[in-house]
Amino acid sequence: RNSQPFDREESIMHAKIRSSEAVQRERSTGKRNSQPFDHKESIVHAKITSSETVQRERNTGQRNSQPFDREESIMHAKIRSSEAVQRERSTGKRNSQPFD
Repeated sequence: RNSQPFDREESIMHAKIRSSEAVQRERSTGKRNSQPFDHKESIVHAKITSSETVQRERNTGQRNSQPFDREESIMHAKIRSSEAVQRERSTGKRNSQPFD
């Protein structure tokens, strides 16, 4: 599916950059997104993604391109949970940003 293997570090870096760009935009313009949400386009994309999933299921018998890895899923949940716990212990707050 992808031409290059998934680079976790790079992915995190890009997510942080995008996140900080959104925060900066929100501070300067009062809007988090650079463009207004297009409801129709969103529905079109959802339908395309859905039909790809349906096609994959018909062709392979599997809905997802990779089998669900229960162990990995549990591991990631534990990591996220422990990060929240650590944050709570060090800052007294469970979430990195206040609930808006």
